Amino acid sequence: MALLAQINQPIDVKKVNIRNDAELYHLYGARIPVIKREDTHAELGWPFDNATLEQFLK
Repeated sequence: MALLAQINQPIDVKKVNIRNDAELYHLYGARIPVIKREDTHAELGWPFDNATLEQFLK
């Protein structure tokens, strides 16, 4: 969330607690946090830095 706050563009964020869903936990557990774009369905899993995040969001 701290990296997202530093991005100079408006974005909508939906937090999902994967502990409540076994399928999501197995899919994302080792990569959290994961950012998923709704428009392209592309995913960016941890670790990432500001530059990588900004490029992903373009």
